[in-house]
Amino acid sequence: FNHRLLATATFVLIAALWWRCRQAHLNRAALVAVTVLMAVACLQFALGILTLLTNVPIPLAATHQAVAVLLFLSSIGTAFSMRPRWKTQTYPVGALPA
Repeated sequence: FNHRLLATATFVLIAALWWRCRQAHLNRAALVAVTVLMAVACLQFALGILTLLTNVPIPLAATHQAVAVLLFLSSIGTAFSMRPRWKTQTYPVGALPA
């Protein structure tokens, strides 16, 4: 029961993030990343429901676990693409900052 509740809450939060990011003025990389995150979350949610409805066959359960790793990696990619971009100060060749 706890797994289902946490999965539903995670899916709703990712959907809300996707909706807000589509309305915001984000760069293309961030929009692609959050769309991939939403797609993987939809796949994970559907696999979770399908796994329960079919009495947890091992190949489907293993696929559900593998997509969980993809969901984790896509969330890291989304966070990375939305990080603030700081301007870096460049120095002439051979000059050191004081």
